[in-house]
Amino acid sequence: MRTPTPPPRTHPTIDPRGPDLITRYKLQDKIAEQQRRSGGGDGQDGQDGDGSGSGSGSGGTKAKAWSSNKEERQSLLQRRRDQMILDARRKMEAKIAAEKAV
Repeated sequence: MRTPTPPPRTHPTIDPRGPDLITRYKLQDKIAEQQRRSGGGDGQDGQDGDGSGSGSGSGGTKAKAWSSNKEERQSLLQRRRDQMILDARRKMEAKIAAEKAV
């Protein structure tokens, strides 16, 4: 006797072009703040954007180790993620501007 085959699993359709990272992580305010600080210039004035001081220091060595507090670690990682997204956006805008200039 044959057992009935289960119906194929249907996966929810995921829009491959879903919300962009700026929208997903609610970074619009940070972008607006950077644009105000730079005065609409090249956007390089406020590179850190969050005041965390990432990227500065003594030759790439970390000033302090990971915190044992879970909330502090999570906050630090979220700031780093946000900064990477904003830096990538800035680089992409510069690339597009350079292509238009050619």
